[in-house]
Amino acid sequence: LLAQQWLKAGDILKSAQLPFQTACNYYTKLAKHYSEDVKQYEEAQYYYIKAKQPIKAIYMYFQAQLWTLAYKLAKNSLNDESIKELYISQAVKYTDHQQYHLAEKLYIQVKAYDQVIEMYQLVECHEDMLRLIKQYQPEKLIHTYYTLAQHYQSISKNYKQAEVYYIEAKHIQQCINMYIHLKWFNWFYSERYFFVIFYKNKKNY
Repeated sequence: LLAQQWLKAGDILKSAQLPFQTACNYYTKLAKHYSEDVKQYEEAQYYYIKAKQPIKAIYMYFQAQLWTLAYKLAKNSLNDESIKELYISQAVKYTDHQQYHLAEKLYIQVKAYDQVIEMYQLVECHEDMLRLIKQYQPEKLIHTYYTLAQHYQSISKNYKQAEVYYIEAKHIQQCINMYIHLKWFNWFYSERYFFVIFYKNKKNY
């Protein structure tokens, strides 16, 4: 290892009869070399497994963004509960570094839909939040539109965006009341007159 003869060191290690802890230290050094220095992940995984450190190999795949290999190894090495804990823990780290789309991949992989939706809600990435609700929790979509409309009306004071979400939530009367409360009469009656008539008479509204 000191001479950086990695292949030879590996061959000797495979045939040597060493105490496990001693061999484990060598396995770990070889794994780090193959993962960090030469990016030979299959070899690195082999030595991490020999050292009984599959989680380090999974983190290696996370860092390389090799999601399929990470999950395959996780399924072969850990129980479902441990996999979920590991993936959520790493997703939280990605979130802390504002790597939201990487966090999303891990949350979705273990079906942690509530967590990933909450993540986007907390950072106000509402379009991403809605995208996931449409895909995984469509029964919550109408209520979410309404909640967002109220947020944009009361907190953000972004009334046009509130209008969009009130319409999606099928709360047209609430949208009309918002503009009446704001006393935007000229704008409301001139530019929105046909809009209001159209939606008030639209079926299911």
